[in-house]
Amino acid sequence: MVAELLDVGERSALPSSYLCKILGISRRQLAREVERERRSGAFICANGDGFFIAESVPEFRAYLRTLESRARELDTTRSALIAAAGRMGVAGF
Repeated sequence: MVAELLDVGERSALPSSYLCKILGISRRQLAREVERERRSGAFICANGDGFFIAESVPEFRAYLRTLESRARELDTTRSALIAAAGRMGVAGF
């Protein structure tokens, strides 16, 4: 559904607002659909401008690095919250 609408290459990224309008769905629904398609094997990438299909292996690797960075940031935040909960006497994490 989403991948079929996307152009190839980062320079051709389509904004989520445009995709939502065309598909008649909310941003939340778009995010769910993009994740579903990615998990089914679509090479959907994203940048600050929107969504696109990776044009090359280096472009795809660059996107994977952004995902890895986000995962590290989320893990750091999660660890900080668990530590704070422990300091407040909340156990079980």
